[in-house]
Amino acid sequence: MTTCFRDSKNPNKIYYASSVSWLWTVLFGPIFYAFKGMWIHFIILLPLSLLTFGLASLIAAFFANQWVYNHYKKKGYIEFQN
Repeated sequence: MTTCFRDSKNPNKIYYASSVSWLWTVLFGPIFYAFKGMWIHFIILLPLSLLTFGLASLIAAFFANQWVYNHYKKKGYIEFQN
């Protein structure tokens, strides 16, 4: 299930918290978090993934869906169902 978020300052801009964020984390690792604008996750996960040869990305995949959802909630985006 995909959860949609709308920016209160720019209602035309829609962000998606997909239920397959774990898959994108497995495939693209920390780059997925940079794409979503989650820079802290990117900065922490990049060296960890390099040091563990990608194992850190596999572990992060278990938490990816919740991390993306929480990221949009903390930024104050309004949740709505599409």
